[in-house]
Amino acid sequence: MKNIQELEFFFELDLKLKKIIESSRPNIYDADSVDIEEKLLKVLDTSKKVLNHMAYLSKLDLEEEINKLIEKIENELKNCNYDINKMVNIYETYILNLTKGLEESLEKNIAGYSLKEGRYVPLRFCNSINDILHYLHFYVLNDNITLQSMNIIDKKINESEEYSILYGKESDEARDIFNNLPSGKREDQIDVISFNNHIIIMAREIGHALTIDVQKENDNYRIYYFIPKTCNVEMVNNLRGVKKLDPNNYDSNDPTHGEFVVSKDELGKEIGNFIKMVPTDSDILEKKEINNPKM
Repeated sequence: MKNIQELEFFFELDLKLKKIIESSRPNIYDADSVDIEEKLLKVLDTSKKVLNHMAYLSKLDLEEEINKLIEKIENELKNCNYDINKMVNIYETYILNLTKGLEESLEKNIAGYSLKEGRYVPLRFCNSINDILHYLHFYVLNDNITLQSMNIIDKKINESEEYSILYGKESDEARDIFNNLPSGKREDQIDVISFNNHIIIMAREIGHALTIDVQKENDNYRIYYFIPKTCNVEMVNNLRGVKKLDPNNYDSNDPTHGEFVVSKDELGKEIGNFIKMVPTDSDILEKKEINNPKM
């Protein structure tokens, strides 16, 4: 990316599409199947435009892959004859789902700020809109050129010898957040990027790849967060402002999100405490463990 403005716009698009995906889940009890199809087709149209723009900003040639995927989903929708159950399945399979094997391929071919020659290999596992979105997000987070082009304000190392870095534009709010990041072994590469209009926090290995977006709202700050992997439903459902999941009908790989508002005086402390409460892969609790607790 050429500059911090492009990176800021990338994350704005990323957050926009995540919100659209999360809010577009069809209601199986909704009798208006025609309306559901129309809404999903609009989601696909928006997704196509947003993903292609994000790929362009990332300097990745993904237009053919993105357009083919969207066309495939559109055809699936048009051929389901307004069957609501089929439309729900299409949404979950081709829009929401994160394909098994994608994460391992990303870590093998992209992770470590190396952007190896195999950076396009993970596309083999991209079978949904969320897959492509996650691929782009992961790519940008591991683009050493992008991060090196940004101003480093400060950095610190934790007990696990992982660095947390404060990038971008100096501000009281960004400094407050950075100073209140949790210390100890749970602090796994937490980056804080301070833009002109908002602050992005990216925490690897926490909620799999927790993203927090901070935006000023009048005299307060609205905190929007996205957790791509639930890990532990009991812990997630206790998070402030979370969209709660059904403990009897979820998968540990399911994503969720939430939001809450804090004052400027509470900003850093509240975000630091929130991060401490988000589960990691080591906190995974499957449904069977909830429904059949050991005696």
